[in-house]
Amino acid sequence: MFWSFDSEMAVSANSRWSGRMLSRAVDGMKEVRMVFESMSPAEV
Repeated sequence: MFWSFDSEMAVSANSRWSGRMLSRAVDGMKEVRMVFESMSPAEV
């Protein structure tokens, strides 16, 4: 009983953390793409 409650809390906290990391990674990829687009020639 207590174990299942703790595991559910851990899973929800872990999903929130992974979601935050995922959104941060997406933002980083967008920044990298913008930098590459500004550096690379138009035909690429």
